[in-house]
Amino acid sequence: MNVLFTNHMPKRMSTKCIAIQPAEYLNKLGHKATYSTNPIPILNNFEVIVFSKWCDVQTLLASKKANLKTIWFADENLFSKEQVEEVLKHKDSLDGIISNHEVFTQKCRDLGFDKQLIGIVPHHHCNFNNENVPFRESVSKVGYLGVDFQLHNTQEIKDFLKSYNVELTLKGQESCKYEDYCDIDVGIVYIDPQSEEPYSKVHRQIDYRSGVKLANFIAWGIPSVVSPYNSYKYASKLIPESNLFAENFEDFKEKLAKLIHDKELRKTLRENGLKNREKLHITEVLKNYYIPFFKKIIKQ
Repeated sequence: MNVLFTNHMPKRMSTKCIAIQPAEYLNKLGHKATYSTNPIPILNNFEVIVFSKWCDVQTLLASKKANLKTIWFADENLFSKEQVEEVLKHKDSLDGIISNHEVFTQKCRDLGFDKQLIGIVPHHHCNFNNENVPFRESVSKVGYLGVDFQLHNTQEIKDFLKSYNVELTLKGQESCKYEDYCDIDVGIVYIDPQSEEPYSKVHRQIDYRSGVKLANFIAWGIPSVVSPYNSYKYASKLIPESNLFAENFEDFKEKLAKLIHDKELRKTLRENGLKNREKLHITEVLKNYYIPFFKKIIKQ
């Protein structure tokens, strides 16, 4: 199997997770895979092309002309009306879509992707060597990893944590190593479902968030409080009782306080995550989701 992953955002953490890392580990499993920001010159070397987030129509049409099977891992780019409309104009050239859960799949159908094969692939975590961060008796640091504007109520969270003598640490979107997680006692992934900010409105419409942040907290052994998006619920279904969901900001603060106070709850959530994290290891996600979907696409 020869697979080409492409987009024009090589430095994004999400690109690493849905393009660069799958290509690397497919090679380790004995397949041929490459990530490229300039795919057209090398199309003839591959059977399948995966458009990670951004689907460039010129490359889509060139790929079809070169007889490749074409897949769009839309991720958050399904939020882009302009992108969706452009791809829909050429949807006969698109063979498949990668989704993260059933609600996202249905949204693809509702938008007009009626004939494409859609496969559900959960986000893998980035703890490839199955390392464990330390468990501390008391909480001193709550952590968020990702783009700053994707965390709502930041100042309110800081003020709330200060009353417990706990620090909020914000780390960058490229955080995916042990040293990025080892000082965090509790993780947060919070976009206010009631917010009127445009970014939140879009996510509410599709009820979707990338699951990689939650997957990483689970894999490193960090209990977390997260927004109730379906991709998080899907990851939580695969690895149950490893995090807490918050319906609104008051609920978020209550759940956060609960984790700060309850050492045994933190330990239970941590152990449940560590015990089952192999389900979201990249090799398992490739074997159980990516590869079967690629084979199905190639055969159709």
